[in-house]
Amino acid sequence: MVDGLFAELAAGGKDFPPDSPRGLVAKNTHASLELAIKANPRWAEPHAKLAAISTNSLEKMKELKTAAALDPRNASYWQALAEAQAAADDYVSAAKSWAQAEHAAADEPERAKIHIARLALDNARADFTEAEKKRRAEEAARDLERVKAAAAAEVHAAEAATNARLNAGKGAYQKPIEWWNDPNGEKVEGKLTRVDCLSGPLRLTIQKDGGGLVKVAVRDLKTLTVNGAKEAQFGCGVARPVRKIRLTYEAKPDTKLGTLGDVLVVEFP
Repeated sequence: MVDGLFAELAAGGKDFPPDSPRGLVAKNTHASLELAIKANPRWAEPHAKLAAISTNSLEKMKELKTAAALDPRNASYWQALAEAQAAADDYVSAAKSWAQAEHAAADEPERAKIHIARLALDNARADFTEAEKKRRAEEAARDLERVKAAAAAEVHAAEAATNARLNAGKGAYQKPIEWWNDPNGEKVEGKLTRVDCLSGPLRLTIQKDGGGLVKVAVRDLKTLTVNGAKEAQFGCGVARPVRKIRLTYEAKPDTKLGTLGDVLVVEFP
């Protein structure tokens, strides 16, 4: 390799032996450029040429950084590095490289040309930032909808399972008796607005005709007397639609459940 260097000097810049550093650079292959770098580690051009033939963005930026560091007055190296960094969406580093390219420009026309290219980068950067912001917002919205859908599905599944359990004993209810033969107890008439399915009992919320709310408990559907229907079916949650209801209940307040008593007879007019 030393012989190649002397041969290159002897050629006077007109013809270079194949094994000289210039000859190796002229071959422009990965292997020959690596040999040229070993021959002259402080020479920027082989690094720039390696970057030009590289298809790996990280390797390209690495070689261009080395070339620019070895020859900081070469504006083309800084510009090539800025373009490679912008292509990798590293706009912060690209802006710094553009600034170095402008500083290294040989004259005002070259500096103006680099400045125009830099403005184009700023526009691309703004477009990328806006697109990325929009993408993240849309992704967050999709994640939120997935969470909401999953939560709603869990609630519906729980209510369906409870309803299935409550209605599993169809036909096992007592034979209905007439309303006027109901057992003694407190009577309420109004609209059934909500059914809370608790661990065992049900809690009915009734909007009384004339105003006021009453909450009563259904301890066991199988022992509940139903007038005017074969059986009583209750869906968990807010009643949709609201149903008219009459019932008789035994006044046995339950502070834990928040109820006034236990339902004995129910009718849906």
